[in-house]
This record gives sequence, C-alpha cells and structure tokens, in this order.
Amino acid sequence: MANSLVTEFTSVKDIYSAAASSEQECRYRSLVKTFFQTYGKPPQFIARAPGRVNIIGEHIDYCGFGVLPMGIEKDVIAAVYVADEALPGETILSLANTQPDVYFKREVQFLGLDQGIVEIDAARHEWYNYCSAGFKGVLETLGTKAPRKMLCVVDGTVPGGGGLSSSSALVCCISIATMHAQGGKLSAEQLALLAVASERYVGVNGGGMDQVCSMMAKKDEALFIEFSPVLSATSVPIPLADPPISFVIANSLVVSDKATTAPFCYNLRVAETRIAASLMAHHLNVYDQVGVTPTLEDVVAAYSKTLEYPEIESSIDRAIFSLEVVIKALRRGLNYHEEGYTLTQVCEALDASEAAVTKSYLTEYPIKTDVFHLYKRAYHVLTEAQRVLQFRHLCDNAGEKLSKNIAQSLGDLMNASQNSCKALYNCSCPELDELVKLCRLNGALGSRLTGAGWGGCTISLVLQPQVNDFIQALQKSYYSKSTDEEFISAVFATHPAQGAGLMKNLEHYL
Repeated sequence: MANSLVTEFTSVKDIYSAAASSEQECRYRSLVKTFFQTYGKPPQFIARAPGRVNIIGEHIDYCGFGVLPMGIEKDVIAAVYVADEALPGETILSLANTQPDVYFKREVQFLGLDQGIVEIDAARHEWYNYCSAGFKGVLETLGTKAPRKMLCVVDGTVPGGGGLSSSSALVCCISIATMHAQGGKLSAEQLALLAVASERYVGVNGGGMDQVCSMMAKKDEALFIEFSPVLSATSVPIPLADPPISFVIANSLVVSDKATTAPFCYNLRVAETRIAASLMAHHLNVYDQVGVTPTLEDVVAAYSKTLEYPEIESSIDRAIFSLEVVIKALRRGLNYHEEGYTLTQVCEALDASEAAVTKSYLTEYPIKTDVFHLYKRAYHVLTEAQRVLQFRHLCDNAGEKLSKNIAQSLGDLMNASQNSCKALYNCSCPELDELVKLCRLNGALGSRLTGAGWGGCTISLVLQPQVNDFIQALQKSYYSKSTDEEFISAVFATHPAQGAGLMKNLEHYL
C-alpha cells in the first residue's frame, strides 16, 4: 500500500452523495456559524473523518486477520482556527461541540506542559478524551516542542456507542486537524497507524480496522484490510446486482461504551485470543517461530509454511485451506472447557507461573474476569477469518452482475458471522438478537451485528427494491415506541462512502 496524502476536498459534492449534498451544505454552514459565535472569528479549515461499518469480520483485526469494512457518509467534522505558538502553561487546545444531547455542550481546555504533552485521564469517560488522544499522538509523533494553539468546534452524525466507530472517527478527525495545524506532512497511512496508537491513550486496545477504514475509505468500494505482515488495504468493489443490493444499518439503541466495558468485554477478548494463540502455538509445534504472545494469525502463518497445498493456486483459496487445517487442529488440541479456564488452569496449560501469565497477557490494559473462554474465542476468530475471505472471493469473482443466488451466499456468510458472535464470542445482546431476527424475517438476505457488539448496530444485506418496505417494517416492530426523529437517525440505507480529508477553502461558508 503506497503512501498517499490526505485527501483535500473543494466541495461537499466531493464527499457525499448527490442526495445528501444539499443537507450537508447547510450543516457545514451551521458549523462555521457556531464557530464564529463561540470564538468571535471564522475557522480556517474543516477536517473530516467518517464512521465505518464492518460488513464482515468481527473481532479478528486485533488477531491479525483481514477484515472487510466500508466508510459511511455519517461522519465527524471539526472547524479549526490556528493561532500562534503557545507559551508553557498556556491553553494549547480549546474544544467545543454543537450537540448538547450527544456530547454535552461545553468548551473544554487542555493545558500543555513544557513539551506540549497532553495529560489524558482515561478513567473519565468523556468525549473530549478522544480529541485529546488524537492531538497528543500527532504532537508526539511530530516531536512538536512549541505547538501552535488550536481552537476547534466539533460536529458529528455518527451515533455514539452504536458500533459505527464514532470514537475512532473523532480521533482521526482531530489527528488530521492537528497534523495540518502544526505543519506536519504525515500521509493518510501514517495518520491511520498513529490514530490506532492514539486511541489506546483512552484505554481501548483496538486492532486498527476502524481508523484505517476511516482514513482510507473510497466511494463505492469496501476495503479488505490486512495487518500482517504489513498494513495493506485492497479495494473490493461492491459489484452490481440484479436487482441491486443495499446495506441497511439499524441501531439497537443499546449504547456500547467501549471505554467503560473494556475490562470485561473488549480487552478481555484480546487477552483470551492471545492466550489461545499461545496454546495453539505449543500444540502445533510452532512456538519457537512465533515467540511470546503471538496472535492467532501469527500461528496460522507459521503453521501454513509446513503444509502441502493440494493443487491450490489462488492465494485466497490457500489462506482458506490453511485456516481449515488449523481449525481442525484446534478441535483436537484445545480443551473446550465449557465453563472456561480459570487463571490457575491457564497457567497449567501454558506451564507458566501466575506472575508470568499476568505480565504477558493481563497487565497492558485493564481486565476483569474469573474465567477465560479460550476455545470458543479462537474458534470464532478462525472461522470468521474464513468467512471474510469467502465474502471477498464472491465479490471478486461476481463479474459485472451479481446474481441473486450469490447475493444470498453473501447474506448466508453474514448470518453465520452473527451466529458465531452470539454463541462463541458472546458479544451480542438480547436487543441485537431481536433486531437481527426481525431484519431476517422482513426480507434481509443476511443480518449481523457490526462493530464491537454488546449493543450498537446491525448491518443487513437487502435487495434495493425492498429497502423502503424493510425499513417501514422495522419501524412498526422494533422501533414502535421510538419517536420519528429517533427512528430516522437509527435506521438508514448506506453505500461505501469517501474517507477522511480536509477542506481548506471556506469562503463559500463565511
């Protein structure tokens, strides 16, 4: 993946669909007006980063496997004014936002130390922590000793806690704004990796899919994002269908706060997959090749070098075959332990002391648990990695027209993903289960949770002529007690949308 500059937009038409451009013009104009009312001067530029929806490939990015997300039109935008260099102890970043019902309307000031270091209290689960994380990451990467002061007003349309990566969009947006304000020349790829690291300042051990997709997404294309051996993003055009297909996002209205639940949800899953990978490395006799705390992808990659492939030429087919072999080995080599492994049992399985296991797997990020479900987590990750490759293979080989039979095959993979997320990874919830059920009953060829889970949104593959009826059916069933305004923001059809960038010429909005 060659490095590329951050995209510069000259008009909202460069970013949004024709149907959405008029509404977005009003939104950008309103943001500039709010900025002037807040700071008494106009902004100099606007940074933007979209949310993303993961079509398939849940909880496998931090295990090293490829995923298949796409950008969405819902996004975070930030109007920015850059002042002179800040003196030691002065305010270096000032933030306000436009949405009291989402972020609480307030102005927040972050004070820099002598080297421009920003302190982040990860125990305080506030929206502005994600802003300061992006700001801090760029300053430290650039080595900025005397940063220029930044005044910002933020506006977002990505539902918070909805599994559409609102937090990562916020980090990416402020990272782009800071890079431009401080005169940096980081590429989109560098900023994506920087944003991955920056978000960990707020205590979430993410894998990188959200930030890479937000930065690198393209119109009308999904992205097959790989993390091993190096970061790469390959365009996967969503093929034409007869009838055409759409993706419909539906919010369960259960808010999933990753920062709050991470110790017993997200961070715990990362630890469980790492422990499972170490056990599998021992079982497959590749531990010397992968070292301490490998990912499951590390184990598969090392073991695949020992395999003989039966006349398989396609790299995707070879990868699917390798995964199948390791899945069979998993069944033989890792005890199921229906009730989970205790820490003592983990230590026994790894032949390691409790102190060594704790240091290797349980101290980098907060974790709270009495048991570790190793087999179920590993089985989900390996089979989900297969489903991503199968989905991509179907898209790559669909030709100019995607038949309804192939569309149903794509939907079947999405359904299998949901079943695995629910039963093996335990990252669904009753509301998501009910919403998925209703989506399938009302015509979705496939429906699954998207994002980390434990709340948030579903994504459904729906034939385009049925979209309106599908959405109306959900309104009458799942959203019967919601207001019209809540429903409109909760359910929407989408298509692969443009990734992050900058708009420098704001004369049209002043």
